[in-house]
Amino acid sequence: FTPGESSNGFVTSGTLSNVMGVVRNDFEQRDATLKNFGVNVEYALNESMKFDIDLQDDIQQTMWDKFAMLCAMSSVNTIARATVGEILDTPSGHEFLTAALEECRDTAAALGHTVSDKTIATYEKMFSTQGSKFASSMLRDVQAGNRTEGDHIIGDMVDRAQTAGLHTPILLAARAGLAVHESRVTA
Repeated sequence: FTPGESSNGFVTSGTLSNVMGVVRNDFEQRDATLKNFGVNVEYALNESMKFDIDLQDDIQQTMWDKFAMLCAMSSVNTIARATVGEILDTPSGHEFLTAALEECRDTAAALGHTVSDKTIATYEKMFSTQGSKFASSMLRDVQAGNRTEGDHIIGDMVDRAQTAGLHTPILLAARAGLAVHESRVTA
């Protein structure tokens, strides 16, 4: 993504190159009183670029859903250095993907933010789609030799899991691997 123009801190135009992903913008103010008006709208710019817009009652829960699932996706992608489809093509790929999902889901739940059934179903489907090219941007950063936000996302989830007394071996492995990567990139 190459940003174009921005307004009030939001990118209002830009260019996506060679990507067919999901774009979602969950913007709400944390201190606002929010009401759900039942709006669930999809805008399609063309066949490959669609935007879902949902008004949410609980933006903190929406952020936890996104945080937990981003953490699971980034962990498996960066440990395996592979897309979801490539991971699924391995003998234990599906189990690896779902175990990472469970670690993040369990951590969020232990902290009072149970990941929604809708979000879990979305990621279970994503983690079962043979041939999927889906991968987190963190994997693309690692492959390009760039710095990542690994400690801010995965490291934060590990710290929260440890505070809750949970053991998260997949997240620990991802954090360690990304720390090695970061030390090489900044050296």
